Formats: sequence, C-alpha cells, structure tokens
Amino acid sequence: MGTPLFVVGQANDRDGYLEIANPTDKSDPFIVSVKSKNEFIGNLGSAAKGLKIGSIASWVAAAALIGLGIWSMFK
Repeated sequence: MGTPLFVVGQANDRDGYLEIANPTDKSDPFIVSVKSKNEFIGNLGSAAKGLKIGSIASWVAAAALIGLGIWSMFK
C-alpha cells in the first residue's frame, strides 16, 4: 500500500471509486508501472538503443557470412 504508480490508460469513477481500464481505442497504450515516468521513458530509450546496436551487428554478421560463402565458392 502507498506505492506510487505511473499509469497511462482510461480512468472513470462511474461506480463511485476510481477505476483504471484498458482504453476502448486499441491503438491507445495501457501502461501500469511502479517506475516513475522519467525512469520508464529512460528504460525505453536504452532498450531502443540496444535494439539498434543489435540490428547493426546482425547486418554486419550477415554481410560477413555472405562474403565468406561467396569466397568459399571460388576457393
């Protein structure tokens, strides 16, 4: 109890208490996190950076393997 949350979603109080639910529009995000907004966004940035580095490394490895394959055909 008493834990702060970062919430992005749809809120209503139709029944007399606050309720958070999935947005009716499926393209809208639904996020509940115990991290602050800045921590959450920072983690997304580092995850995107890691994915970018991984994709570049994959392209380099693929090019090297293709080159190795072509070289071994004419050896």
